[in-house]
Amino acid sequence: MVLEGYDKLASFLGSHPEFQYFRRFSTLNTKNILYLQAELAHHELDLDHIIEEDKRVANKWEKKKKYPFSFWELKSSADDDSVDPFQWDKIKEIRELLYQYNAAILQQTQILDFHPPAKAEAAGLREWLRRPEGGGGIFEPLAEADVWSEANESDMIAIYRQQNEVDDFTKWICTVFLHWYHDHWGHRAEKKYDVEMGARIYNYRAIKSYTYAASIFISGLLPASSIIVLYFLQDTTAKLIVVFVYNLVFSLVLGFLVRARRAEIFAAATAFAAVQVALVANTGGCQPGT
Repeated sequence: MVLEGYDKLASFLGSHPEFQYFRRFSTLNTKNILYLQAELAHHELDLDHIIEEDKRVANKWEKKKKYPFSFWELKSSADDDSVDPFQWDKIKEIRELLYQYNAAILQQTQILDFHPPAKAEAAGLREWLRRPEGGGGIFEPLAEADVWSEANESDMIAIYRQQNEVDDFTKWICTVFLHWYHDHWGHRAEKKYDVEMGARIYNYRAIKSYTYAASIFISGLLPASSIIVLYFLQDTTAKLIVVFVYNLVFSLVLGFLVRARRAEIFAAATAFAAVQVALVANTGGCQPGT
């Protein structure tokens, strides 16, 4: 069966979750909350007026005297023909609106927690939608086409959390570098091309393995190279400059290659600097072979 329209788009996004970007509709969601808030404010004022009116006429209706002290008397007013149920009806109306308002607030909180899409992958999805062998511009005549337009990129959210759980180095490889590689060489790899979906497939698990191996290599290279450089330097000032530079590079690389908190990066950088300073102090002005 040949997939077309939303069927093809759903199949493509299902097999490529890294491209699953959707509109946040931030303005509409915010406006909805504002309207609910305004509506509740009016109902709150109406309820206050009804309560005051019930207190004013309580001498005529014994039941209304009990409203402030008995929830059951208030609720049963709906089934009592001798009194009006205005206060209870208003409470039920407010209760329903409160449910909608609280749900909208919680949903907005969760939506705002999602990260925006990577620019390279957002551009990749728009490219797929335009290509004849991909989406083929199937939504161009319709309002749905504007959903993935570049103008709405700031209002998009990425629901694929796997890339949010990796380090910045892997994110950069999976987005910026992979996009550059695809434009220059990757598009020539016929074996990675999915004819049915009109897209090229890249193994993100393999990429994560490669970036993990690169991180281990670099984490071992920096301390080892610093020891060698300090060993061959004689001038103490030059050694201190090397310590400064290596410590700065180590902090930047650590923040880029590892998902660590600021306190952890600070502690690791401090320990790295302490080891280098101790090495400078122990080697002094020694030269190899002395």
